[in-house]
Amino acid sequence: MNLMKPWSNQKGLTLVELLGALALVFVLTTGIFAVLINSLNYYQEESDQIDVRTKANTIANQLTTFYQENGGFEIEHMDGEVTIRSGEETRTYAISGHRIEIHQHLPVELGLFLVKEFTIIISGDDNPFILETVVSRLKETA
Repeated sequence: MNLMKPWSNQKGLTLVELLGALALVFVLTTGIFAVLINSLNYYQEESDQIDVRTKANTIANQLTTFYQENGGFEIEHMDGEVTIRSGEETRTYAISGHRIEIHQHLPVELGLFLVKEFTIIISGDDNPFILETVVSRLKETA
């Protein structure tokens, strides 16, 4: 009587096959998670850049409004944020982890218009975002 015969017809996995399958699943899972993490990092970086550009455009629009409506305003820089005052209205802009600067150039007269150029610089850990904008208003006639 052969004692090994009953074992030879059983179907199943050997330990080596099981370990091989687990190793393959581990490699595939690691690859999927690596792609997922890179995608999340890329999304976060792009989202931050969009926030910076949106804030720069908001500041440029506010400068345009103040210049056209009031003809002048004050810009104050403090601790990486910027405050714009015109008349009784005050706006403060800040972005966490970034520094905002506004540089203004002297106004230029072009026909009936007074034109002023501004450079808005928002700097953080990476390269700074620079937005140059020009605002204009009609000259006051006496």
